[in-house]
Amino acid sequence: MNLPLAVSKANTIIQDLKIRYPSEIDIVAISMERGAYVHERNIDGAEAWLVRKGSKAIITVNSKLSEPGRKRFAIAHELGHFELHSDSQLVICSDKDMYVWNQIKSQEIEANDFASSILMPKNIFSLYIKKEIPNMDRASELSG
Repeated sequence: MNLPLAVSKANTIIQDLKIRYPSEIDIVAISMERGAYVHERNIDGAEAWLVRKGSKAIITVNSKLSEPGRKRFAIAHELGHFELHSDSQLVICSDKDMYVWNQIKSQEIEANDFASSILMPKNIFSLYIKKEIPNMDRASELSG
């Protein structure tokens, strides 16, 4: 597991696309730019999945996810698999996979770390936090 690689890869994408403001973080457009087409459909037993063929992929996100932030995270999570785990041709991620943060040597943790870093890049969002004490209410507000 290489969490710094996940953060570094996300930061590189943000820099390459010259994203400077939170409003410019369109995860569907970023995914398309990277070679991963995104679409929605009803999926039973998964939040999202990734099917890869070479340097292209399709990310399918469950259309039953009602919360936009959760959909964005699921797309970013699958993009993380696409960017970091090139040996994976098919990845199916459940809701539990999206909330894995404490396992050792897990590709799910890497994908989650990538997703967090690309959706809320530290260099952009640190400007909005200033010297506040971090809390979940502020994180939720900023993530919107």
